[in-house]
Amino acid sequence: MARPGFPRQRAVTLIEAVLFISVALGLIVGGIVFFQQASLNARISAQVRVLSSIVAESRALMNNQDADTRLGAAGDVLVAAGSVPARIIADPPIQWNPGNPADVTRLKTEWDTGLVISNSWAAVGFGVGSAYEYYLTLTLHDIPVEACVRLAPTDASGKTVFGDGALRVGIGPGQSVGGIGTPFPGLSPSDAAAGCAAGAAGGATTDLEFLMKFST
Repeated sequence: MARPGFPRQRAVTLIEAVLFISVALGLIVGGIVFFQQASLNARISAQVRVLSSIVAESRALMNNQDADTRLGAAGDVLVAAGSVPARIIADPPIQWNPGNPADVTRLKTEWDTGLVISNSWAAVGFGVGSAYEYYLTLTLHDIPVEACVRLAPTDASGKTVFGDGALRVGIGPGQSVGGIGTPFPGLSPSDAAAGCAAGAAGGATTDLEFLMKFST
């Protein structure tokens, strides 16, 4: 019997305590997942802007140079021209090929992994007056599979999320769609998802490469 003048105090039961803890943990885990997803979305959006800028700047620089100069190290040219954001310049350069310590890049992705840019060309026709086609290869090393799935889809006209003119999309080791001199079949979101998962080979990251055409 409770003493007169003193309110009764109700203790928290074990079930109530467990329920409270479960709800609190759910809120914490949900908050972490939301933050991680928001961070991933922000990085992917930033990467799209960077790639779009790189393609536009590279085309402008290449088209204003003679044929020999166009084959220079595209990444170094962009850095020297001040055509890339300072935050994606790697200092020190990133060594991206474990098999060759000399393979380094001065640019990095939004995940602080290597972003490699290279130029190439192919002759169109033979003999005097032959024209040349110039290409830009963008390789993003060790990016999250989720980012690969969002960046890789490309339609049959070569339109990517960051620009036009894709001739080939490569994912991980040995996976490639399209190529020089062949019709580009496109890479659907579902095929991109399967390719990125296979490229990661059970891991969390994979490489993603685009071959972009400039002009003849």
